[in-house]
Amino acid sequence: MQSTTTVFAQFLSLVPEYVFSELSQQDRSKRPPRTFVHWNQFVHLLHAQLAGCKNLRDEAMGMNAAAKRLYRLGTKPVAKSTFADANSARPCMFFEALFGELYQRRLTKAHGHKFSCKNKLFSLDASNS
Repeated sequence: MQSTTTVFAQFLSLVPEYVFSELSQQDRSKRPPRTFVHWNQFVHLLHAQLAGCKNLRDEAMGMNAAAKRLYRLGTKPVAKSTFADANSARPCMFFEALFGELYQRRLTKAHGHKFSCKNKLFSLDASNS
């Protein structure tokens, strides 16, 4: 049987599971989530960013279309109201800490190597500010 890895799964593989779980353990919000944990929110946010979703409805429809394959990514379909509640209730500091941790890991692996690119570089930023 042939096995393939999607581009989306390759993006998710760049985030080590132990780093993500350590950060989620440190981020203790007022009330811990019952079903929609940080990993689910991260997967849905990454999908929304990469797919260029304009609103929550687009993101929910896109992820729900692939509902049978989401278990391979470690998540499940979610209602847009649950996703909206998680985005409004959870502070963005968790994802800021995740970015900082991944950036530090990159610096240790590429120590002494300068990054150069002749083409324009674009940054993905989902913040409202």
